[in-house]
Amino acid sequence: MIMDNQNNQKRSPLESLQEKLYQPGAQIGERPEAPEIFQPKEIVPEQITKGWEEEKSEDYMTVKKVRKKKLLSRLFAAFLFLIFVGMAVFGYIYFFRTFRQSDILVKIRGPETVESGENIQFFVSYQNGSDFDLENAVLIFEWPKGAVPKDSSVLKIEKRIGDIVSGREASASFSGQFFGAKNDKLAVNAILKYKPKGQNSSNQGKLLESKAVFESIISKTPFSIVMNMPPRAVSGNETELFLEYQNLSETIFPDMQLKLKYPEGFIFSSAEPSPSFSNDTWDFDKILGRETGKIKIKGMLSGKDNEVKLFQAAIGRREKEQLTIYASNEYSVVISSTILFVYQTVNDARELSVSSGDILNYKITYRNTSDIAVPNVVISAKLDGKVVDFKTLDIKWGSFSGATNSIIWNASGVRQLALLSPGEEGAVSFSVRLKRILDVSGPNDKNFVVSSNAKIESDQIPESLKGIPIGNEDRVNAKLNTDIAVSVRGIYKNAPIENFGPIPPRLTQKTAYNIVWQLTNTSNDIDNARIEASLPPSVIWEGKISPSNYDITHEQATGKIVWNIGKIPAGTGFIMPAMQAAFQISIIPGIADIGRSLDLIFGTNLSAIDSFTNAVISKQSEGKTTYLLEDSYIIENRGWTVAQ
Repeated sequence: MIMDNQNNQKRSPLESLQEKLYQPGAQIGERPEAPEIFQPKEIVPEQITKGWEEEKSEDYMTVKKVRKKKLLSRLFAAFLFLIFVGMAVFGYIYFFRTFRQSDILVKIRGPETVESGENIQFFVSYQNGSDFDLENAVLIFEWPKGAVPKDSSVLKIEKRIGDIVSGREASASFSGQFFGAKNDKLAVNAILKYKPKGQNSSNQGKLLESKAVFESIISKTPFSIVMNMPPRAVSGNETELFLEYQNLSETIFPDMQLKLKYPEGFIFSSAEPSPSFSNDTWDFDKILGRETGKIKIKGMLSGKDNEVKLFQAAIGRREKEQLTIYASNEYSVVISSTILFVYQTVNDARELSVSSGDILNYKITYRNTSDIAVPNVVISAKLDGKVVDFKTLDIKWGSFSGATNSIIWNASGVRQLALLSPGEEGAVSFSVRLKRILDVSGPNDKNFVVSSNAKIESDQIPESLKGIPIGNEDRVNAKLNTDIAVSVRGIYKNAPIENFGPIPPRLTQKTAYNIVWQLTNTSNDIDNARIEASLPPSVIWEGKISPSNYDITHEQATGKIVWNIGKIPAGTGFIMPAMQAAFQISIIPGIADIGRSLDLIFGTNLSAIDSFTNAVISKQSEGKTTYLLEDSYIIENRGWTVAQ
């Protein structure tokens, strides 16, 4: 019992309750009452709803405030991040970007080939291709030595530009003239100086430079120099040198100088005109356009047999003590100990240009240069040229051989030639006319030259002269100028440009006509061809030309019409079609014009240069009125006078 009590004391209340629950017949006893604190109170439904809503509202506002605070924090953080990135980019661009000089482009555009003395123009373009604006920009253009800038007395020209914003492109032009010899290379320089704005480098504050160079070649010089003298000279004898210079352009050249260089063994005797100083220099204040000058020099030439002596001449512009050469030439003479000497001229010249139908007068001078008489001397001259009219030969004291086209003089006609005494000299002559009409039937019929080759010889050489050259020969050439023709026609019917208006022309009504220029050219190419004419004040320029690509212009103020033709090939109008241009004009007759024919165009003037002979060509044609005989429609309708 005591043991049971002890065991009961050791059990926990939960174990005791469990024992009663599972023990048969056991009574648990009275259920204990719940403490009052756990008794549920009566709760009104409105109070339940209100309390729940208040609790819900308080939680929602709290969450909303938290979310808003987080959003603002994130936006602020993003804003700070963007500011940081922007400052980083700006700092990189400002502190770490570099200026590339290669982004600044300078270019020069101009003619690759020019004529000496020609007016030329260069265009300099510059472009700022960098990200920087440029400031204090200056464009410098440097002309080469031998150039004459327009409106400037110095070769280095500066233009202040100022600021050049990023991406800007602009240009400037420079005009002037190049002077020099043929094939001279002259270069112009363009330099752009500038300072980049905001550049962060060691060059900050210094002006940088971008450059361009352009080279032109002088293809043609407007000056020519021709020297003439016997091709062979006897050592110790006096000889003559004939020099001719010519300005082939319309340009006036100031401060000019001509200089000669004599060969060794030449002793100067005299000159006409006299040299400006020494015996080899002639100064000219200026040489006018198309001006020609001649100089005659006398002297004695000595040297060994068959030795070649070279004479050199140059003309150009004098600058201080230097000569800028525009043209040069040289002439070689062979020293000869030949016994018989012969020398000929044509129209008192050694070389010249002639025209079809001209008469050529030849003079052949001969001399015995030894101290021994030479018997049975024979002189001959052989003519060579398709343009010679042999039927017109006029020979003094000689005869003509048709088999060889040669003229021969001997003792039968010139008694002096039977025995030519020591130092004795004389002359023979002949003349011939050139054909008036040339046979131009193929591309090879051009650049005709009339040559005369004179010889002197003897078939009876004195015993003391055997082994020494006796005979001698000399050749002169005459270049044939081309024959260019310009015709002017007025056309109403079947014209290149369709006309309009009444025929005959009527009072206050407009009638249009075509004026047609037609060109033919025989044997040489033509350069710088140009036609000028002018319209009467009452004639209207309609502005239509044919072909439309021809360079024909009209000046309203003066009425002048200019056709810049340029080159006209040899054979134009003979082996190829004639060159033709047409333009349209019109008239509106007034009451004072009734019963009269009216002027349509005044006289036509053609100017050009023969490229083979360098001769200046000038042709004129008369003007045209409404009395147009070349238009059968006008003649048939008696449409040359103004009707009411």
